[in-house]
Amino acid sequence: MDTMYHFCLLLKKRKIYHISKKCIAHMGDTTDDTDDHTFEMLDSVPDVRVKVVGVGGAGNNTVTRLSREGALPCVETIALNTDKQHLLASQADKRMVIGEKLTEGLGAGGDPDRGLFSAKEHRSDIKDMVRDTELVFVTAGLGGGTGSGAAPYVAQCARDAGALVIAAVTLPFHMEGPRRRAIARKSIAELERAAHTVVTIDNNTLLERAPNEPIGRAFSMVDDVLFSMLRGVSGILTTPALVNIDLADVKQVMHEGGHAVVGLGRAKDGKKGREAVRMALDQTLSDGDYRSATGALLHITGGPSLKLEEALDACDTVHTLISPSINSIWGACIDERFDDYLQVMAIVTGLPSPMVEHEATDDDGLTHSGL
Repeated sequence: MDTMYHFCLLLKKRKIYHISKKCIAHMGDTTDDTDDHTFEMLDSVPDVRVKVVGVGGAGNNTVTRLSREGALPCVETIALNTDKQHLLASQADKRMVIGEKLTEGLGAGGDPDRGLFSAKEHRSDIKDMVRDTELVFVTAGLGGGTGSGAAPYVAQCARDAGALVIAAVTLPFHMEGPRRRAIARKSIAELERAAHTVVTIDNNTLLERAPNEPIGRAFSMVDDVLFSMLRGVSGILTTPALVNIDLADVKQVMHEGGHAVVGLGRAKDGKKGREAVRMALDQTLSDGDYRSATGALLHITGGPSLKLEEALDACDTVHTLISPSINSIWGACIDERFDDYLQVMAIVTGLPSPMVEHEATDDDGLTHSGL
């Protein structure tokens, strides 16, 4: 009884009120009585409908990997593209060619206005697609035509339908030229108005972090971060775990979260929770200072030997490194494949925008139609 009593006191102190029976069994004796009014023992989680919409070539690639890695309950993947050939090669629960009248299925030609008009051509289809959904991820690569032009429109449709909308996008390399950077900058500004939170991954940071990696491995690092975020947030909402997060928790951090970054850290020895968080924050593939953040969402994954104190240590480290007053939520799950490793996926929100929005035109004279 003493072990369970102190365990529950620890949980109450850390404000953990949604915890699975599996967690109690994992941490210790399940025969002692606990306060049913304090802790909700969960064998399952309520159905939360989640959709991941990949827009354009890079977005299609992300949902293809998500589909290949295995379905999550209540999560639907959708691929949208103006390029019919690329779309046919993608794997998703639903695929939609947009703008066939305008582009004839040959792509937007790097023109974001053509991407936007292509999405508007299928206005009713897109609105039907995101209806009756609690959480919508919109993922795209910015700097081209379809992703940059259509992704903000899809995000706005999802927001108008009542969903919590998180955009996850990649930014172009500097070497791709000022025009693509200008297109990305304008798209970021539009996404920040349309989505509740915009998570960015900057390819230039990838180049700085892994200059000597083979190109395939370097880009797989981006895929790993995006995939872990999409699967992590979707998973903690739709599958029972040791410590569950519900949609209201996610909304606390993500609703009007503004700009956000995501990082992935893994540790095996020593203070695993602390080291995994440090690595996740140090390796966010974005150029920004997370110390001004207002919110953080942690998804902690460990092997069968995962200890509660290791998970709580990860949470404490976020408060130590960022701010004692940061609004943080976390969930934890067991994955047999992790053995002695502990992995932390961290989304840090409330950061300044990575790109300054210019008014009407950029230096290259680029203009961009509104939503």
